Amino acid sequence: MCGIAGTVHCKNGKELLPQMLNSIAHRGQDDQGEWHDENVALGHRRLSIVDISNAGHQPMVSADENFVLSFNGEIYNHPDLRKLLLQKGYIFTSASDTETLLYWLIDRGTDGLASIEGIFAFAFYNRNADELILARDASGAKPLYFSSSKTEFIFASEIKAFLNWLNLDKTINHAALHQYCHLLWSDETPFLSVKKLEPGCFLSLKTNTLQPRIEAFSRLHFEDNHHKILNLHDVQQELEERLENIFEQQLLGDVPAGFLLSGGVDSSLIVSLLGKKKALSPDSIAFTIDPGKAFKTEGFGDDIYFAKTVAKKFHLQHKIIEATPEFLADLDPTVWFLDEPIADPASMMVAQISRLARDFGLKYLLTGTGADEIFTGYRRHHILKYRALIQNINQFLPPQIWSKFLPESNFKRRAHKLFSANSKRPTDFIASLFSWLPESETLNLFKPELQDNLKHRQKKWSENIWENTTGADTELRQLLALEQNGFLPHHNLTYLDKSAMRYGIEMRVPYLQQSLVKWLNGLPDSIKIKGQTTKYLLKSVARNHLPKALIQRKKTGFGAPIRHYFTSDKKFQQNMEDRLNSGILVSKGGFNEAAIQKLFQNTKTGKADGAYPLLALATIESWLRQFAK
Repeated sequence: MCGIAGTVHCKNGKELLPQMLNSIAHRGQDDQGEWHDENVALGHRRLSIVDISNAGHQPMVSADENFVLSFNGEIYNHPDLRKLLLQKGYIFTSASDTETLLYWLIDRGTDGLASIEGIFAFAFYNRNADELILARDASGAKPLYFSSSKTEFIFASEIKAFLNWLNLDKTINHAALHQYCHLLWSDETPFLSVKKLEPGCFLSLKTNTLQPRIEAFSRLHFEDNHHKILNLHDVQQELEERLENIFEQQLLGDVPAGFLLSGGVDSSLIVSLLGKKKALSPDSIAFTIDPGKAFKTEGFGDDIYFAKTVAKKFHLQHKIIEATPEFLADLDPTVWFLDEPIADPASMMVAQISRLARDFGLKYLLTGTGADEIFTGYRRHHILKYRALIQNINQFLPPQIWSKFLPESNFKRRAHKLFSANSKRPTDFIASLFSWLPESETLNLFKPELQDNLKHRQKKWSENIWENTTGADTELRQLLALEQNGFLPHHNLTYLDKSAMRYGIEMRVPYLQQSLVKWLNGLPDSIKIKGQTTKYLLKSVARNHLPKALIQRKKTGFGAPIRHYFTSDKKFQQNMEDRLNSGILVSKGGFNEAAIQKLFQNTKTGKADGAYPLLALATIESWLRQFAK
């Protein structure tokens, strides 16, 4: 895990590159490298995990000096790829997966990207062809951004590196700010000029023209790969074998592994199956967040008992971290390291865990992130089963009537949102499951002159994902597509990577290994949700290894009781009010001050549920103050 940066035809490229690398130094404290020719400058910050010797130094140059690679990530199947290359006569001087990737790209070019199992973002420069290739893994676990002017092109692992570039256009992308308020994440960046390379895509750039061309090397597929009647026992057995192999493969490295152990099925099963294969070392450490009493007010369960049970069974050292409720004090540095105004307190939890893991000398942790998005682990997956029933109820008793008689509660909030959204056409309903405010209320947060354009663009993210997906012929598959190519890379994986790399920790996501994702996406819906049980297939495997109470427990959150803070915490309320009234949201973000104040007051008194959109506004204010100055 590392950080990469580079420039093409930048007049001050040799001076700019060290500044960019310094901005992302936290991503790799072990080494720094630079490579230049007359047109291109490539840089690297290294976190040494695989082949920690100097032989893994980057940027890595081929033996004939015609190819250069700056790589961030891990290639889990690099031993297999290396065997193929050795058979063709390639010679290696290190044990690093970087060198394997370098010669794999030399041999196969972009045609070889689909064969790579790993998490990665890299820059590969072919000097003979004067061509730069940027690529990002299919899950989107590793971030990669790029920008260009008429005469210059730059890229980096994090947006903050772009702030050193004198030609950076800081025009604000209001459509992205709208998404951060509406969804809490965006598939764009807050700068119009800075783009994300999408998951499963590569960008090719001829250095003499500076015209980037973007293509997909991996797309979401949900076609049924199983043409015969499935035997559930055989599928369960195959899944267990796949998971055992993947989990063991994810221990690739020359430094000890750690575990983010939530006490839920996903992370507990990783530890359990590795324990079964005797792949856990005696000094393995697991980390768990203790949410505290206040967190239970909003559905954040107590994970400690279950995490302790698993850690004790497999003789892991177990470190429990008490969650810090005063998280607004850390909001500005959190936003700085996230690069984007993602309003999720879970990012601070990940940062706390990562800081402690680093104190114990670890460099990477295995997590259960991604399992919910491929095995169907959220409430919204279950909701789809009851759409027809809800539509019938709506005909006789609309939500605006019955909701008046219910006290303010989490149940009322979720029920009202669900019943209101269910009156829409199916695709609009599915997209609405990700929203935190009705569309009209989100639009009203902006100045009137911006609203028409934002209204036109607000459904673009979901339509783009479905257009680039094949076989999503059921509502559940359409929902999974939005999660796997939207919510997951732009929300969960972004905050996971950035919050962990803040302290130089690599977060590995074994459930997102592409061979597993593609296999699961080809299974029928009925094997994923059965009766009242979401994530049925994974839980059926877990029953052989984990306590029944752990498997049957209600899904819990990983964050903070934001609604409780808004209604009950005076210090929090004052801090939030100061941020919302700073004037920055109006002057730089194009927001409507009166609408913000109305939402804030109604949320404080319990008349509205705007806690998370308001937190999004506070993070946007912080981002504008730090990045758009």
